[in-house]
Amino acid sequence: MSGAQEPRSSPAVRPTPQQSGSAAPAATPPPAAPSGRSATAVRAARGARVAVAILVLAALLTSTLTAIRDGSLAQHLSFFTNQSNLAFAALLLAGTALSRRRRPPWWDDLRGAVAFYLVMTGTIYALLVAPLDELLRWDIGWTGIVLHRLAPVAALLDWLLTPRRRTPSARRVLAWLAYPVVYLVATWVRGA
Repeated sequence: MSGAQEPRSSPAVRPTPQQSGSAAPAATPPPAAPSGRSATAVRAARGARVAVAILVLAALLTSTLTAIRDGSLAQHLSFFTNQSNLAFAALLLAGTALSRRRRPPWWDDLRGAVAFYLVMTGTIYALLVAPLDELLRWDIGWTGIVLHRLAPVAALLDWLLTPRRRTPSARRVLAWLAYPVVYLVATWVRGA
């Protein structure tokens, strides 16, 4: 027996059956980013999501503090704009914290529903709520810009640019309407 020892393979690197006769086993490549996207693009998208979520939360906090000061907190909390923006910010932060593999199967449906709510918020604000001359101005206050313009566009872009694990069926898309319909009925009942 000679003093030379046989080379040991690292526990993390195991040769494949085809490599068992080769001298140096190949290391397993790191997992690719989802859908072939680069790791840099994934990090940039996560950073953008966190930034948008923080901006939306800051706008909501500012407008909530103003509502408290004005004595209109209950009315403020009942606005669809505030509810949908809060859901959007929470979804962005949760989606950043959860890996793609750990997200539940219904995650894409939730993302689609919240994107729909925000796009609806922006559209209704632009067509029915805002005065016509306001649509072309940017001096309406930063919270209004964030909650009525930036968040709806960000939600739509996030929905369109982020790959989904499954395509939403017509039945699931119709289920997205449940919250706005319940909100509308509750608003009518409360207003009566």
